[in-house]
Amino acid sequence: MDEQQSWLAALHERVRLHSYDPSWAEVFLLERDRLLSLFPHRFLGIEHIGSTAVPGLSAKPVVDMLAGVESMAVAQALAEPLCRSGYTTSAELNATLSGP
Repeated sequence: MDEQQSWLAALHERVRLHSYDPSWAEVFLLERDRLLSLFPHRFLGIEHIGSTAVPGLSAKPVVDMLAGVESMAVAQALAEPLCRSGYTTSAELNATLSGP
């Protein structure tokens, strides 16, 4: 499955909630540390957000993160290296959408 097909499948995928899993906090910490290691001194902070960040709350098992940077120029400079490290940007998602 190519990237566009993957995005389209994700857009139409049935949402399934899972009981809270304490390992979600550890998954976040590991990924945050990986990003800080790959891109030292680029982020002002990286926070665990969304339903997986709330102890006891059922959630889709997707760990959401929010990373702060100093400026849009830094964010734009990080987009390509982040994609090479396994992330997909919303610009890529938006390019797969059609309609008015």
